[in-house]
Amino acid sequence: MSTSGAGNKKAVSGDFKTRQELLLKVYDAAINEYRFNVNLGWDRTKFFLVASAGLIVAGIGLIKVTEGDRLTSWFLVGLFFISPMITICGLKTLAVSKSYYREAIFTKTVVERELGLLDPLPNLQDARANLSSNSGQRDIEAILFGGKPAARMISPGTVVWYIQIIFGIMIALESTCAFIAAVHAIKA
Repeated sequence: MSTSGAGNKKAVSGDFKTRQELLLKVYDAAINEYRFNVNLGWDRTKFFLVASAGLIVAGIGLIKVTEGDRLTSWFLVGLFFISPMITICGLKTLAVSKSYYREAIFTKTVVERELGLLDPLPNLQDARANLSSNSGQRDIEAILFGGKPAARMISPGTVVWYIQIIFGIMIALESTCAFIAAVHAIKA
């Protein structure tokens, strides 16, 4: 399969120039959408990381302070029951953000193909004029022909993959704290 687009054909009519101008405007919009999705995803992720970490810290602090108090212990059971749900929402939000990001990358790459930015640059090995900030964005075949972008798995070793692991650790910690709080409530 070729990554060459229609923008590579040299035309002599004014339609070519009009098409190029339109494609450049679409390219600008695609880059702005990409930046917006990266920032939106990171802002949402930060919110859930901070909220989950705050609930864990507050709950653990209350467990130590309120040993023997039945009412507070049951409150902590409720807190640590709700806390993993919030963290799971953060995990789901992360997946949605990644799908938005991938759709923006797909659009950007299609426009780059149409503009001819995916063609190799002469006298440079494996160099192209397109904007790609990581190895996933440089895998043009996978982006264009690898199926629906949002449906692909998150690659191990990426930032999003590590954030998923952090959310998983938080869920395990919150569940353990719920169990500890329940034991304290029963003993009190």
